[in-house]
Amino acid sequence: MARFAYGMSLDGDWLMIVCASSASEMREFFGQFSWPGIAITAVCLAAATFAGLAFFHRRQYPATSKFSIGMGALLCTPFVLFNLILSSPICAGNEMMFTFLPLDTIHNYALYSDIARTVHSPRLPPAETASKERIDETLGVIAIGESATRSHWHLYGYERPTTPMMDSLRGELVVFKDVRAVHSTTGKSLRDVFTEASRDNPDETRSTFSQQCAAAGYRCELFSAQSRWGRWEGVETMLFAGCAVKHYLAEQKRSSRRVFDDALVKPVAESIQSNAPPGKIVFLHLMGSHAPPGRRYPSGRSVYPRHEGDIPPGVADSSSIKAIRANHYDNSIAYTDFVLGELLDMMKSLKRPSFFVYFSDHGETPLAPHWRDASSPDIFAVPMIVWLSPEYRARNPEVASAIESIAAKPVCLDELMRVFRILALLDPASLLGKH
Repeated sequence: MARFAYGMSLDGDWLMIVCASSASEMREFFGQFSWPGIAITAVCLAAATFAGLAFFHRRQYPATSKFSIGMGALLCTPFVLFNLILSSPICAGNEMMFTFLPLDTIHNYALYSDIARTVHSPRLPPAETASKERIDETLGVIAIGESATRSHWHLYGYERPTTPMMDSLRGELVVFKDVRAVHSTTGKSLRDVFTEASRDNPDETRSTFSQQCAAAGYRCELFSAQSRWGRWEGVETMLFAGCAVKHYLAEQKRSSRRVFDDALVKPVAESIQSNAPPGKIVFLHLMGSHAPPGRRYPSGRSVYPRHEGDIPPGVADSSSIKAIRANHYDNSIAYTDFVLGELLDMMKSLKRPSFFVYFSDHGETPLAPHWRDASSPDIFAVPMIVWLSPEYRARNPEVASAIESIAAKPVCLDELMRVFRILALLDPASLLGKH
């Protein structure tokens, strides 16, 4: 099932994703699979399990009949055939025997435990923090996109005008040209963004960015369109341990009506329109274009197809499944653009030293056979924009210059901690010169 939907085999990542996901997210995830496929997978897995038990039973009790051994082998055959059809023989062997699954699971659990320890016992880095006065007057908003690939942003050259709001603000934005995700899953990607962890040093989760900001005197708040599973803390929620307020849309719902990202605008407006000290760092976690993207925007916000026969770039037939998927995905990008425009309009009206950052945790592949084909470069090519208010630029010209100086350079998401710390005035802008 995982291979049909995402082109990915079962490994420890998948188990950690399921264990850290909310009930609603799991329903969406399994809703992408056909029930016949689920049934076939369950039967094949049960048959393989039975065959394994028969083998170990045979090893322990030599008196087991040859008939039992033969039946066990036959029951294992469908599982073998399905893996051979969907994989190369070597990969199939690994999947059949789950060679790497236990090791992956242990490794991922160790990463999860490391973040939990970090949250409870942070080791804050030394910082050349700005004066309390400058901290108190600063407002920062960091918007985390979900599953947005920059190849579907008009701002980055996509043929469809999917980002009219960002296009209209282009002269005020610092548009990062080449930002790369380092993981194809949200938890691992955000762990590398908001802690000291990176590809080279995956265990360096000494503290979270929200904890660092809180220690410097900021009031941190989280507004999330994602959901969490009751009191249980997944990787994403633990990364915002320094937030005094955590507002989840899923916990605010009082009906079965679907809630979209624009529902965050009102509570965020109420938060950022307070100019009283201390300074504030607001985190927004959007649903963005998370698969299935057709569920991420209200029907009234549907833009594509604009007319009969409107064909997405790279698609030959406007009535094909690929075209339908691309239309849904482009609509979700356009809707994210609308939400970002609303937020930036609010921040402009404050006339306050403030910064706004948007980036996506990873991309998706709407034109591929799978929503998240991990072999596609679109998974790792993500958008990132920075907006600095005139008041912020006047107060911190060295920061504005430093941010603009790296916008055209390749940047990976696991390098963003340094950018965030400089924007929040926790470190001097000169450190970006070492990028």
